[in-house]
Parts: sequence; C-alpha cells; structure tokens
Amino acid sequence: MEIILGIALTLAVFLVVVVIHELGHFFAAKWSGVRVDEFGVGLPPRAKTLYRDRSGTEYTLNWLAIGGFVRLHGEDVAVAEEPDRAFSRAGFFQKLAIIFAGVAMNFLLAAAIFAGLFMWWVAPLGINSEFPTDAESRLIPTMDQALESGIITTDGVRIFPAEDSPAERAGITDTDILEQVNGASVKTPGEAVESIRSASDSVSLTLRSVDGEVRTLSVPLDDERIGAGVGYNISDLDQDFTYDLSPIAAVGAGFSETWAQTRLTLELLWMLLSNIIAPETPEDRTQAVESLSGPIGIGNLFVNMVASSVPVSTILILMAVISVNLAVFNLLPIPALDGGRAVFIIVREGVVRLFPRLSGSGLAIEGYIHLAGFAILIVLSIVVAYHDIAKILF
Repeated sequence: MEIILGIALTLAVFLVVVVIHELGHFFAAKWSGVRVDEFGVGLPPRAKTLYRDRSGTEYTLNWLAIGGFVRLHGEDVAVAEEPDRAFSRAGFFQKLAIIFAGVAMNFLLAAAIFAGLFMWWVAPLGINSEFPTDAESRLIPTMDQALESGIITTDGVRIFPAEDSPAERAGITDTDILEQVNGASVKTPGEAVESIRSASDSVSLTLRSVDGEVRTLSVPLDDERIGAGVGYNISDLDQDFTYDLSPIAAVGAGFSETWAQTRLTLELLWMLLSNIIAPETPEDRTQAVESLSGPIGIGNLFVNMVASSVPVSTILILMAVISVNLAVFNLLPIPALDGGRAVFIIVREGVVRLFPRLSGSGLAIEGYIHLAGFAILIVLSIVVAYHDIAKILF
C-alpha cells in the first residue's frame, strides 16, 4: 500500500509542477495572440478530448500521467493554417515571453509554496554541514545560518583527524574540541582553518577532551594542512524551532528562499558537471555519477517518505524544490529545452535582421535539432533511470 501511495504521490507532484510550467506557455501564447492548438494534461497517446474552445484550442487528457504539454500553432513550420496567429510569425519579444513564461511559473509556484509554509510554522528540513555555499536558505541553512537563527547552540570547534595524518600522529582524536591555535582563541571553523594555514612549519593547538582535560600539542604542517576537518561542536539542537512569519514577511521570505534554492541548484549542478567532466580524482567522478537521480529515484524517495509518515510540509518543500530544479534545467541552452529554443530565436532574429531574405528559412532544420536534443535527453533519462533502479535493487 505504501508503494502505491508513494507512486501516486510522485505522479501527482510531477503532474502539478509540469502542468503549471505548461500553463505559463499557454497563457503567454493566448495573451500574445498565438493560437494554442492543444493543451494536454499527461503525455500522449491521447485518452480523451475534453472540449475545444472558440479559439481552436483542444483540451485533452493523455494516458501517460507524468506531466503535460502545449502545442503552439506554426511553432516549427514556416507555413501555417492561420499565419497571423502562428508562433513563427510572433514578434521577437513575444516569442521570448512565451518561451520563458513556463520557467517563470515554476519559480512563482515555488515562491508561493515557500511563502505559505513560512506562515504556517514550517521547520527546517536539515542543516547543510557538507556543501559550502553563500546561499541563505531558511529551510536548508548552513551551520553559520543555523547558529545565527538559534536552531543550534555550539560549544567550540570540533576537529576530525584523517587516518595517518599529521593531526592523528600528534595524538588528536575526533572527540577533541579545538580551543586555541597558536595561543589565539578560535570560535568558528573558518577561523580555525585560517589560523592553521597562516602558520609556518608547525602549529600549536590547544584542545579540550570530552572529560574536560586541556592539553596543547604541536602539529607539523603538510602543505599548510594538518590533515583534519573542522566543524562546529553542537551542544544543543532546538527540535521545536519553526518559522512563523507574518503574511508580508512570508511573501518576501518565499521569494528569497526561491532565489536561495536556485543558487543551490546551480552550484550543485556546476559541481556535478565539474566532477564528471574534469574530476580531481576518479572517486570524485564515481560519486558524481552515483549521485545522479531522476523520476524513479525521486519516486523511491516519496515511497520512503510515505512509509515514514513525514509531515505534509516536507512533501510541499520537496515539490517547491523540484519546481525550482525544473525551472533551472529548462533555462539551460540545450536543444529541446526552453533555454535552447530561446537561443535559436535570438540567433534566428539576428540573422533575419542582417539578411531579410532568409526570413522563415531554417525552421525545419531547427525542428530536427530540437528533436535530436529531445532524443538525447530521453537516452540520458534512461541511463539515469537504470542507475536509480540499480540503487534501489542492489
């Protein structure tokens, strides 16, 4: 039963996020005077035509309930049944507005969800203690942000020596609290790292053990490092911490959280691509590939969430994050995505301005390029799906 509910929840979340995206294209096209031939909920094959409005738009239900689509009149051909209402004949800024309206709707959906949650006592999902970022997320705060907000209380800096490192050989253990570096007190991990790197051949560390014993050790440096990680020593965690903002403050927080999640998505995407294309070590590439996940992986996450009876707020947060991810992904300049289509529109309009006789040419070629891009994305989706299934089964 939990598996069925998890799958149903996954389909519902993706359906809402994608249909909202397509509604952006739909409304922008209607307002721009471009005919929408079809607005479909789900993906073909078609299950049922609900009705056809006076402007010629068919509203359909389709069998694959994993999203939706908008079919614009004259989008990929120079000749259309109603040339004046064809997408190919729309103005430059009208085309871009139609293309980017879907992305805008996804950002607005995320901001609306975040704003609603901030008004209704939402708790942070967790604390980001691994990924360095300056993005100020209330829902996934960094250790510094969690400390500033009062979510956590700290007592010094924790030190974690690596195996067979100068720190471990000097006698440091992962239960030690770092209090001073070269006689100067340190309060944050950043201060500790900066103080250690500014030393010369060795560094003097004053440590406090779990039983309160204070000792000072001299640790030799290896390439300005002692071979240890540092982090906050958390002495207390406010389990009841929630955000309860006024409506006006919640709206502002909703948009700032959407921006923070956008930054996090871009930073994580850049790190992922860097580790796959040019990793520092083979392990970095392996970890990057293993971290890839698609709808099946997200579906498995929803199944686990149903089994764990997580709060509805957690599901809504995940929906908002997925909406942000879809928006960012669609902005990439890849054929078949909104960003790729926008690039072609900009290039085509520039060519037409320079060479008016070429107006209307190249649309068929562009359509083939988008089709090829779509095929590549499908292949990548299959590869990611294979990894998702392998991770679930093995």
